Amino acid sequence: MIPFKMLEVSRDKWDHLNGNPNSDLIKVFKSDRFLVQIRKHKDSVRLSINKVKYTIVNGNPIWHDAITWDELQEIKNQCGYENFWLCEYYPPKDSVVNVANIRHLWVMDKEPENRLDKVNNL
Repeated sequence: MIPFKMLEVSRDKWDHLNGNPNSDLIKVFKSDRFLVQIRKHKDSVRLSINKVKYTIVNGNPIWHDAITWDELQEIKNQCGYENFWLCEYYPPKDSVVNVANIRHLWVMDKEPENRLDKVNNL
């Protein structure tokens, strides 16, 4: 795998904010392969990750897919979360929103419990 380096983008370069002080966006990182937007929600922080390459379909950008686990782990580390547990949620079928090839990693407030005993009883 070719290495990449995530660099923080200064706030004045966040084109889509255009001076909106109420945005939930707290940091942006970019490399030659990935874009990361870090957003603050009520009691949580989310990293939204997509590839910077896209294809135009019917006038709309379709972000390229297939970000590996190793790439997600390295992105997490380079964006300052190397000492945190992050997770990716997979909602029930009726709650799925799939409008773009973006991966969402949520910062957890503590290490998850090992609950294999509950999984084995399903």
